[in-house]
Order: sequence, then C-alpha cells, then structure tokens
Amino acid sequence: MSAGAHVTAARTGTGRPPSVLFALPDTGRGGSAISLATALAVWPAGAYDLLVPAQSLLAGGAAAVRRRFPSAVQIHPALLPFDGCFVGAEGGRLPPPMSRAYARTRTLAAALDRARQHRIGRGYDLVHLNSLALNPWLTAGIPCSIHVREIVPRPGPALIARLRRARAIVFIDEATRRPFSGFPDLLACSTVLANPVDMRSVANADTTALAVRIGRPLDQVAVFALLGTQNDDKGTAFIVEQFATLDRDDLLLLVIGDGNRAYLERCRHLAASTRTAVFLPRTDDPMPVLRLADYVLRGEAIACLGRTVSEGLHAGCGVVVPGEEGDRARYLAGVSRFADRVHLYQPRDGAALRAVITALAGRKRHQREFLSNAEPYVAAFHAFLAAAAHRPPPPPR
Repeated sequence: MSAGAHVTAARTGTGRPPSVLFALPDTGRGGSAISLATALAVWPAGAYDLLVPAQSLLAGGAAAVRRRFPSAVQIHPALLPFDGCFVGAEGGRLPPPMSRAYARTRTLAAALDRARQHRIGRGYDLVHLNSLALNPWLTAGIPCSIHVREIVPRPGPALIARLRRARAIVFIDEATRRPFSGFPDLLACSTVLANPVDMRSVANADTTALAVRIGRPLDQVAVFALLGTQNDDKGTAFIVEQFATLDRDDLLLLVIGDGNRAYLERCRHLAASTRTAVFLPRTDDPMPVLRLADYVLRGEAIACLGRTVSEGLHAGCGVVVPGEEGDRARYLAGVSRFADRVHLYQPRDGAALRAVITALAGRKRHQREFLSNAEPYVAAFHAFLAAAAHRPPPPPR
C-alpha cells in the first residue's frame, strides 16, 4: 500500500491517518471518472491508489488512466462488477439487450476475481466505490463507502441489503437521495455533496477548431450545449425536437456525446431539415464547448443536478433544466450567485421548453466568470471519508 493513499486530515487514536483505495467502474469520459479526477487533483495527500477495470488498461488505456489520474501511485487492475440498477444504465452505445448482457458478464467475471480484490481492499482502512454500479463489491468484511451519482427509481431489497454494509454513502443531490428516504438507517450515515468542478481553464479555451466544425457565424446566435451520453433518459430526442420545431436562425443546439447509433440517427433525422442542431462526438476536453456555449441544457424527466449543470454554472453559462420553482435551490447547490442563470421548465413539456428557449434566443452571455468549487468540495469529502474509515461496522440485520 502506498503512503500516498493516506487521508491526512484526520487522525485517530493509532496516531496515523487512515488509508483509502478508490475503486472506479470506468476510467473513461463518464461523469463519475471526471468528478473523481477533479477531486483527486487537489487531494490533500497528493498521491492516491486506484482499483480500476482491467480492460481499461488494455490497448494504450494505461497511459490514458495515468493522464487522467497523474498522481496515482498504485493502480490495481481488477474484474469489477457492474450493476445496471439505475436510470441510464442501458443508454450507452450498446442496444439494451446487449447492455444487460454486458453487465451480467462483468458481474459474473467479477465473482472469479473477488477474493483477490478483497485481499487488496483489506490493505486499506477504507475502499471508496465511485459509483452505485459497484454496489455488488460491498462486503461486511471490508470497510467501504459508496458514491451514489445515479437515480434508482425503486431500490430493490438486494440493493438495500448491500448498501447496509457500507460505512458511508455520498449522494450528489437530493434526486439521487430521495429514492432511499424510506430507509433512515442508510441516510444516517450519508451526506449530499454536489459534483466538484474546476472551470477556470475555460477562460483560455481555444474554440477555433470547434467554430470551424460548426461552420456558421455565432455573433447573434444563442448557443445551447447538450453534453454527455445521449439517450432517452437524458431526453436528447425530446430536446432536439423542440429546437427543430422552432427552427430559428438565432438558436443553435450543440449535441456533444456518444450513444446508441440508431438512437443518434433518429435524433439527427429530427433536425435534418433545419440548421438548429449540430451533432459532434464526445470529447475528452469539454472546455472549448463550454467557452463557446451560452447555455447548458438537461432534458431528464425529473429535476436532477447532473455534472454538466455544475460545469455550466461554474463556466459562466446559463442552464436550462427541468423542474419547478421549488427545485431551483437544488440546482444552485448553495451558490446563490447563480440564481439568475437557472432557467426552469416543466419536465418533458415541449411547449414549456420552447417558451424558455425562445425567450433566450439571440441572448449571448458576454459577461462570464470561470470558477472552481474543487477545494471546498474536497475538504468536505475528505473529512467525510476520514470519519467513515473509523466508523464501527453496521450491526447485522
């Protein structure tokens, strides 16, 4: 175990700081990996250790992991499980039946590697699971905490039983926490921490190549960005349809991300006869997109604080998000200075979304500020994990 894995802010009666191993279900361009990388970039101990899917280190993947997590000391490859129990788990590049088969295959393979992984985990005071997808890893014999970044419509008894083995749970917002409100024992060891983002580099992002790909002047055009995995849970087709219906020259929708090929073709077809939407592949560097965009969009059927909302607000953009007035506070995540940049519409109500977009048409956001919340986030996250590492195990049920 590396000395760099130590959480240095908290000390116990043993006189040494607890050690934490961070486990990731993927190391790619998903929000969970980006959020953890943002936090670990300013981690108090400086260095840290990782447990990552073995396949992520193949075919040049090891170098990519090192670029994303440059201060990692030990990177342990493992056959990690994947539980697709949450909204959007089947909305990636694979059709749903293949997505389900992929998840089952990963979980079955993980069973063959479980004993070795647990031996690794026992070398640390705490294993932090970076996504709910890793919940099958939870075991009574190893102190674990888990990040719930996903929405589970109806948590089943098997999931609840596994989560009860966790020493601590981190939710990213009230939408991810709410489905577990009927389980007070889980919430007693939980906290809510919005995503860490550092948008200071957006100020100097080079947008030249992106502007060339868009291929039209944007001086009088309000640019809206829809970033991340594109699928029906995220409301991609719903949003594209509203822009295509408006078909205005002072509006542009940038759809940046990957997804199922057939679904993306359907979305392109919706906007084929207009100039209102440009589709581009997912990028490892969203900074130019956020520099060029005036507004960031979300299209879920419920109000939820996705990572791109936090990125947009800290990059000086406005955000157009589903929800009612009572949901405004959850999008602000305690930062009142963003209040006038949150534009709400009734979830999945096309007329309501079109009204908001029309009101913003042609309105550029020239006065921008580029902020980071990484340091205060890490202070809270760090202290929470330090306490979790020495919390007594939950009583057997």
